[in-house]
Amino acid sequence: VLFEQAYASVPLTLPSHTTILSGIDPSHHGVHDNNRFLVPESLETLPERLAARGYDTAAFVAAAVLDSSFGLDRGFHLYDDGVTFSRNPLQLAVPSRRGGVVTDLALTWLEQERNRPFFLWVHYYDVHTPRRPPPPFDELGDPYAGELAYVDAQLGRLLEGVRSAATDRETLTVVVGDHGESLGQHGELTHGLLAYDSTLHVPLIVAGPGFPAGIRSSSLARTIDVAPTILAAVGEPALAASSGTPLQERLADDDAQEVVGYFESHGPSFGLGWQPIEGIRTSRFKYTAEPKPVELYEIREDPGELLNRADELPETVARMERLYSALTGAEPQAAPSAELSPELAEQL
Repeated sequence: VLFEQAYASVPLTLPSHTTILSGIDPSHHGVHDNNRFLVPESLETLPERLAARGYDTAAFVAAAVLDSSFGLDRGFHLYDDGVTFSRNPLQLAVPSRRGGVVTDLALTWLEQERNRPFFLWVHYYDVHTPRRPPPPFDELGDPYAGELAYVDAQLGRLLEGVRSAATDRETLTVVVGDHGESLGQHGELTHGLLAYDSTLHVPLIVAGPGFPAGIRSSSLARTIDVAPTILAAVGEPALAASSGTPLQERLADDDAQEVVGYFESHGPSFGLGWQPIEGIRTSRFKYTAEPKPVELYEIREDPGELLNRADELPETVARMERLYSALTGAEPQAAPSAELSPELAEQL
């Protein structure tokens, strides 16, 4: 099933993956930025639940922003974050490793004999800047397209390895983006500053039990729904404090059940002194509540968010403000500040 209207709640790697693995938005788990926060120990995560159930759990991550020191390693029997740090003082990119390296490590792990079910998370970072796709993907003429094609090829290798390792056992596969890339839309070259859908609209594909092949769903899907979906597939209840819902229940577009999604961009408030950006969305409208003046977009008619209709639709603004207040009103968890080693701090 391809969820055509899938959205992340935050356009940054660590906060977004915390959301994916917990089913909780940043407004409640408290991890608002890369490099500055630790995942709270009180936060129950998907790998912790599955490990407790007897699953063999492993993660292979491709960039230092997901270093184990930030706390997402909890529940993983193996958390491979062995990114090589640069010794070049002019290297300004986040230390990362190629998708091929990550895939090779995951395939080696999959080849191990095991008598337990497994949960595997493989993370790719190649599409981030600076983009230097390897041959033959550099021949496409567009570095972004080249990196996408390269990652797609690595996913193909990974999925073949998963099929071999699973043999005749049922397997649920979820492919999801943690954020998008603006590529110049709204004046933003990459991601992490603003909160338009150029960086919040993400790919989400689910294959396996409960997801009939060949379906495109236009239901509103959120990254907080990923963990509940996986747990529902194995008969487990949702994680504590999770507000996501299983996507098995939303294969059809059903406007009668209004789903509300949260989004934010707090990173620039820490690094640049900007006002935090926060808002909510439904399947039809997207409402930016902070900072003022508010913005309201009718997403179906205006997916590029070019026409702010807040002045034209005051009743819709008032309703969206009520939904926003209800969604963000609960007391958030206080995520502790990250205390990084001097070497990791320098690299980041």
